[in-house]
Amino acid sequence: MRLTGLSSKMGGAGVVPFIAAIAAYLLGVTITGFVPMAVAIAAGLVGLICLIGIDQLQGQAPTTNTYEATADARLAGLERKNAALQFALDLAQARLSQSIAERDTLAVELTVDPLTGVQNRRGLEAAFADCGAGTVMALLDIDHFKKINDTLGHDVGDRVLRDFAQRLRGALNDSLPIYRIGGEEFVVLFPKAQMETVSALLSDFRTDLQAANVTRTEDGMTVSFSAGLALRMDTAQSFDAIFKQADERLYTAKMTGRAKTVYCDLAPRDEMAIAA
Repeated sequence: MRLTGLSSKMGGAGVVPFIAAIAAYLLGVTITGFVPMAVAIAAGLVGLICLIGIDQLQGQAPTTNTYEATADARLAGLERKNAALQFALDLAQARLSQSIAERDTLAVELTVDPLTGVQNRRGLEAAFADCGAGTVMALLDIDHFKKINDTLGHDVGDRVLRDFAQRLRGALNDSLPIYRIGGEEFVVLFPKAQMETVSALLSDFRTDLQAANVTRTEDGMTVSFSAGLALRMDTAQSFDAIFKQADERLYTAKMTGRAKTVYCDLAPRDEMAIAA
């Protein structure tokens, strides 16, 4: 018969010395004379002590095993949770990277003109905000562009716009961004520049452009442009104020023969009205 839990039922290890003392007493009795009953009882008590010791050993082993099993189960649970958290983290990072890529793509789409590949007006206004005093704004407009569209077709007109932007970028050695602000108008910002220097650069570009054939050989049509310049003398001057001044000087260039650059007020407004 298994005596599981015997030591706990009998008071644990504290009862062992008491039983051992009785066994010793009974054995001592037999020294003076052999007493079979005393020997038998003493032997039984010794056996009982052995059973208690075995029961204690058996009781300790399952406790240790149970603790180890519980620890292993907790560790396995933690590892599963850690794996799930790592998966969620990897997924979140992947989604974040995708969102950043989509945001960057959208930012490019919002600031780049899809036809010519140069930046648009939104990009221009953002760039102007970062420009300091001494920045020259050059507003360029392709001459007689409506005639090109009407006589040669919009496909040729689109090609003229793309070629014009590409050639202007080459004339600037890709050192400055170009902005298409609508139709056939383009803007370039020249930081810390002199208007005479910018005017001379545009004059050289105009000469090269007119010498090239930017439409088709059989069309027999060259392309020219007019330009108006305005200088931002103070950072307090707004984009609208500088753009308006450049636009007014571009209008002067258009009304006084085209294919030129104007960077100062050449004529009073009444003379401009007569010329118009």
